[in-house]
Amino acid sequence: MILYEKNRLPSSIRSFFSIYSCFYGDLTLPLKGIILYNQPVIWSTRLTYPDIYTREGPFMTLGEQPDFVGNERQLKILQKALEEENILIWNKFNNSNGPRFKANLKGINLSGLKLKEINLNRANLTAADLTATDLRFAKMEEVMLSGANLENADLRGANLNGADLSGSSLLNCNLSKAKLGRVNLNDADLKGADMTDASLTGAQVKPENLAKTIMSNTKLPGKIKIISKTDETSAPPWLKAKNEEEQRKAFRLNKEKEVADEIEKKQLRRLGIKKQPYGSWDDED
Repeated sequence: MILYEKNRLPSSIRSFFSIYSCFYGDLTLPLKGIILYNQPVIWSTRLTYPDIYTREGPFMTLGEQPDFVGNERQLKILQKALEEENILIWNKFNNSNGPRFKANLKGINLSGLKLKEINLNRANLTAADLTATDLRFAKMEEVMLSGANLENADLRGANLNGADLSGSSLLNCNLSKAKLGRVNLNDADLKGADMTDASLTGAQVKPENLAKTIMSNTKLPGKIKIISKTDETSAPPWLKAKNEEEQRKAFRLNKEKEVADEIEKKQLRRLGIKKQPYGSWDDED
């Protein structure tokens, strides 16, 4: 539950209480049962504006950030963009600092927020909480997300080229059509992640982790081979030993055949006979 400050209420709500105060004084009537944006109003015996606990509705807030260790000024700018439902406020700030700007939002909690098309290129989001966050078509090139929680996050169409996702949790994350070129996915939890039509060209990822994902028309790194449960590399030791013995036997038989053919050729040379390939002799009447 998130507490909205009184001066953060929408202008229409503030106007209502201002007009009410002009005619009736401060609002002292109990507000129990009043519903605002599908959320109950928390009231006391004397209120000018109600204190609202919600994260739903037409406006959003970051709320408390106990684990945040980044830049406070940048946090306030992002807060303003969310409250005014205008992510361009943040994007313009990000772009105004140049193409190599690296926002410091380490440890931020953005869980459940709608951040579609946000620009977080090269931002430091280490250990951030992005659970169920809407990050569709977000710009997140070279972003630092090591140790971050992205469970159930929506990253469809997002650009994560060069991002560091090592040690992060992408459980049931939607990465369909996402750009994941050169991304670091070492030790990341990819179980249930949807990588349909995603591009992982040059990505650092273990094949056994990719085997846990949902893939269809996914562009994989050139050296990556998905290992199935029946693959020889995952076979038990006794089966590996059996396969190795069969390979040695086949090699030995081929070698013996080559030696026998060479002996036969030498004998034919002594007799002045040139060995003909099979089927080349003329049939006698």
